[in-house]
Amino acid sequence: MNPLSAVRGRNVPSSARLSGAGADALRFRGSEPDRVTLSANRTPEKSTRWKVPAYILLTLGLLGSTACTTTSQSMRGPDTSITREMTLQQRVESLESKIRSLQAQMDAMTDQAVVVPLQEVLPVLVGRVAPSHVTIRTFYKDGMSGGSGMWIELNGKLYILTNHHVIEKAHDENSGFTASVRLYNGSDFDRSQSVSARLVRLPDGKQAVSKKQDLALLEVTNPNFRLPANVSPVRLRDLSAEPLRPGELAIGVGSPFFLPDAVTFGVVSHSERRMGNDGNIYIQVDHQVNPGMSGGAFYDLQGRLIGVTRSKIKDSENIGFIIRNDSVLEVLAGWNLWPDA
Repeated sequence: MNPLSAVRGRNVPSSARLSGAGADALRFRGSEPDRVTLSANRTPEKSTRWKVPAYILLTLGLLGSTACTTTSQSMRGPDTSITREMTLQQRVESLESKIRSLQAQMDAMTDQAVVVPLQEVLPVLVGRVAPSHVTIRTFYKDGMSGGSGMWIELNGKLYILTNHHVIEKAHDENSGFTASVRLYNGSDFDRSQSVSARLVRLPDGKQAVSKKQDLALLEVTNPNFRLPANVSPVRLRDLSAEPLRPGELAIGVGSPFFLPDAVTFGVVSHSERRMGNDGNIYIQVDHQVNPGMSGGAFYDLQGRLIGVTRSKIKDSENIGFIIRNDSVLEVLAGWNLWPDA
């Protein structure tokens, strides 16, 4: 995968206001998976079998009608032309009627192929990608804040990718802060596993933080930590080789208002949206983006990461913004870190 991808976009008025979904997070006083490939955009095999006989029947019918007409003319003479024309027309109309009937059956099967697989595949897909999600809490003098994150493997080592603003307040107060990371559980009735994490320190001594792109990288401090068997690091989609298209369906995972392991489903509204003057390009989605979802993962229907939840327009509904994968890869490359294949 080429880690540096071209980024393009169009300017929109700089008056548009962003509000970080995690920046306004709740504060309290006190202390490689298998691919899931949909057949929704494919014509069912039965449809292909319907089309071929229809056109063959039409061709054979026309040839048969012509042969019959020629034979009739040679036997009966030129005075039967009206009868021959009516016979040919009737045969063509009959075949056209059959083709329309078959096309209606094909359309019915296509509609069924779009709806049924989504109902069956989405729960399976969520079951595979959602365990990569984590809920992050950070503590500072005046309270607590946090958001979401995901497991990612870089240069053969396991990390947690999230937004910078998710850990910003704790980081500003203490650069050596420790975050509490809750692993995906999927149930509020079973106790979930939690680990401690801190900001990654790079070989040059700097911490793995990008304020411009709003990204941060954490590492687990618990010795001998291993991912549970049902958890796999995220797998990135190469947006330069396979551009994202408006209208594609996407799944988001996050912890809105610290309600962990929540899933949202919707449509990519715009694949290259430029907001304000920060120079960044986002994916606009119609999903609900609430405080606590920042840093969470967005996936396509093959379970590949397309971006990281970032923000929404203040006081808006269903207008969320996702940091594109190419921006994520650009930041990681600047840290000399590369996703494992």
